[in-house]
Amino acid sequence: MNSNTELRIGRRRLLSLGGLAVAGAPLARAGHDTPPPATRPGGDYDRYVAGLAAAGKFSGVVLLSHRGRTVLSRSYGLADEERGIRNHEGTAFSLSSAGKPFHAVAILQLAQQGRLQLSDPVGRHLTGFSADIAERVTIHHLLSGTSGLRLRRRRCTASSGAGTRCTRTTSGAGGR
Repeated sequence: MNSNTELRIGRRRLLSLGGLAVAGAPLARAGHDTPPPATRPGGDYDRYVAGLAAAGKFSGVVLLSHRGRTVLSRSYGLADEERGIRNHEGTAFSLSSAGKPFHAVAILQLAQQGRLQLSDPVGRHLTGFSADIAERVTIHHLLSGTSGLRLRRRRCTASSGAGTRCTRTTSGAGGR
């Protein structure tokens, strides 16, 4: 692949994309073009999830689709309890390690298409790494958690009168 066709994504952007979640639950049943009544707004499913949210057992966004059309799109609970900010369809959720299988499948699909190789150094496809890491660490290292890289996170807290205060924290090797 020549450098004109390569897709380059900054590592910070790549990590932030891992926190975005959109879940579609296909509800198609053979021979039925109308969605089941229980899946519509105010239906059994909506009431069940609303009950979980009211009991503090669920907070998130639900999207149900039927034959490619949205049947139910509803937000429940709070995105930020301290500030009272409610969830909405644009809320970015941190999947943490739950996103790893999805990232692995996407990367393996790119490898299967010939757009990258697992032995490629990360610097061939991602920006933002120091030269020694960009050349030495491979995609395989990232997928298997053997890169030796640590994930830097910003932890922010609201301080009285002074706005928000952020500090950098580092998690273990591989960002686990």
